[in-house]
Amino acid sequence: MFIAITAAHAGAGPLAGPILENLLVMEVVKVLLGRGQDPRIWFWRTSKGMDVDLLVETEGTKRGLEVVPVEVKRTATPGWKVGDGIRAFREAAGERARPGWVVYLGAELREWGEGTKAVPLGMV
Repeated sequence: MFIAITAAHAGAGPLAGPILENLLVMEVVKVLLGRGQDPRIWFWRTSKGMDVDLLVETEGTKRGLEVVPVEVKRTATPGWKVGDGIRAFREAAGERARPGWVVYLGAELREWGEGTKAVPLGMV
């Protein structure tokens, strides 16, 4: 059996969120490999249900290894609460945590206080 999935279906169907997350993860892997770096990525979830879709480990300039938390949202109008996982991770990770990004489908860069920015997918 062959099932054809169009871009419109993928973007509006029940798998749209996971497809968008996978797209971003693969772009991060591609960029890191292109720089000659070994991609060190994972996700984070607490026993209380707080999570971050993607953590990217980087070589810090002053503090050794650092981690950039990234949340991916399939919306053009994310609310401030979608950054809760990033804020929780940054609190748990301490100085190793870099400012986090909420990547979304909107068109403008948004500052969400210290440590979190909402970044349109097209700017990533």
